[in-house]
Amino acid sequence: MSTDVINPPSPAATATPRPASESLLLPALLPHLHTVFQPIVRASNGTVEGYEALVRGPEGSPLHEPAALFAHARSGGNLARLELEALESAARAFGELELPGRLFLNASPALATRHTDAFLSFVRRAPRYGISPERMVIEFTEGDKIHDIERMRQVSGALREIGLAIALDDLGEGFSSLRLWKELAPEIVKIDKHFIQGIDGDPLKRQFLRAIQDIALAAQTQLVAEGIETEAELRVIRDLKVTYAQGYFLARPARAPERGPVLSIAGLTQRARLYPEAVSDMGVTAFQLATRIEPVAPGMTGQQVYERFARDPQAHALPVVDQGRPVGLISRFSLIDRFARPYRRELYGNKSCVGLMNPHPLVIEHTAGIQEIGWRLSEGGAGHDLAEGFIVTQDGLYVGACSGQTLLRELSELQVKAARYANPLTLLPGNVPITQHIERLLDNELPFCVCHADLDNFKPFNDLYGYRRGDDMIQLVARLLAEAADTQCDLVGHVGGDDLIVIFQSEDWDARVQEALQRFEAERMPLFGAEDIARGGFSSLDRSGAPQFFPLTTLSIGAVQVPAAVRTSSHQIAARAVEAKTQAKKMSGSVLFADRRAWSTPQSGRPPLPGAAPPEG
Repeated sequence: MSTDVINPPSPAATATPRPASESLLLPALLPHLHTVFQPIVRASNGTVEGYEALVRGPEGSPLHEPAALFAHARSGGNLARLELEALESAARAFGELELPGRLFLNASPALATRHTDAFLSFVRRAPRYGISPERMVIEFTEGDKIHDIERMRQVSGALREIGLAIALDDLGEGFSSLRLWKELAPEIVKIDKHFIQGIDGDPLKRQFLRAIQDIALAAQTQLVAEGIETEAELRVIRDLKVTYAQGYFLARPARAPERGPVLSIAGLTQRARLYPEAVSDMGVTAFQLATRIEPVAPGMTGQQVYERFARDPQAHALPVVDQGRPVGLISRFSLIDRFARPYRRELYGNKSCVGLMNPHPLVIEHTAGIQEIGWRLSEGGAGHDLAEGFIVTQDGLYVGACSGQTLLRELSELQVKAARYANPLTLLPGNVPITQHIERLLDNELPFCVCHADLDNFKPFNDLYGYRRGDDMIQLVARLLAEAADTQCDLVGHVGGDDLIVIFQSEDWDARVQEALQRFEAERMPLFGAEDIARGGFSSLDRSGAPQFFPLTTLSIGAVQVPAAVRTSSHQIAARAVEAKTQAKKMSGSVLFADRRAWSTPQSGRPPLPGAAPPEG
């Protein structure tokens, strides 16, 4: 596409800008600019796919860092001149170094739309440095507000005609990110480091990234996670299938950057991190439950509060707020009860409403989960009445209020949702998250071990001692297995009854299981009667109803090791784990039986997930 297809701006706008007065940029500064390159790697294996070019000012000067450099250029009216010089310097250095992969170049929307001819002229000159257009990616920095979306579309079209790809930089950092994505249809989107740093400990950031991936899949866009500074962040990025990664943990910007695979990624393929996304809360917080109810001031009279309730029949309670901070809660029931008694309306009607309020209501910070709220209410205490609800604050300031009826409705919905994901007795993950985790490990071609734990002679024990003692036994097993597992990579689940599952990525899983069995042998004893302990068993009824003597309840665990890149499914793994558990139950005492049978021959790679980005050619 030639530039004459684009409606050209005025000559004054397209000409290379000149300063109003001579500044340090011209000519003293420009010869001292240099370029550093930061590798952009494929997250799955650490291979370098390209480099982002970053301009630096004179070494040892206040203008060395780009923020100061560009601020200085902007103040002198030389911003576009500096950008063009930085682009030229980057292309020249990239070609001289003969770096492999693609060159990512930063360009502001202002440069592209106001100085289009100069910008496209540089792009057409780039092949002289030995860089074909197909190896160039223009990153439009999204931090500056774009005033002319239509012209941005036209410039992007011109770049694609030449053969370049478009990237949107710093998604989420500036203005109208998603609209710009929709309008420009970039081939690559770089996610701002704010949403990447600390993602291993922030469920909300992980959810944000998942949402962005859904959009990227629909838009046929590849993602780059910027600002990776820790191994834990990189683990999450890899596990969530982000295509590219960039950051100090992988490689710092340098004049002569890394060319081969990034060494920092070595060893990361051995584990997939667990993400306990608060299944019990399902993400519901006090802030989401709160309704913004106009509060009453301490100076309002009881009669005025009564009239507020009369105007709003749906209001169960009104918060009393003084200078932004809640000081009490007036419930509809309490106020009407008082006003209904003889002489009380005359007594309280013209006085401050403070005398009618509960001065010790339940106050919940906005980030609290729904289970924490329920626990706070259930523990009781002065003034904590479910009927009147609670007040929600942010840093101590009033946000809203929630009625007890709303809370009960949310708790009921939560129980229905949680039933699919967590066992109500142990609160451990149930069938759905267990299966999802196994599939995730298979998709990542990682080795792991599945252990199926089952109690021996549990039904007669439960019949003799009662379901409460039976629940104690199951909870004991759940606790011991959870304590034996590594919380960072081993998943403990409860599939029902007295059957529990542990998915180990820990290499020392055998020792961990043996320790749990030894501890069970000792810690189970208080659950039996003294006479049964002395006899080494108990009398109960068998499945046909006949009296029978049973040995003391023991724990059998069957283990199935799954090698990396094996060709199998979660159903086959579960079936083999059941078979191993059955073999363990044939042995006496609390034992581990490991299935040592071979699987099908490991592959060099499993088929890609639907919608996964293909490797770069």
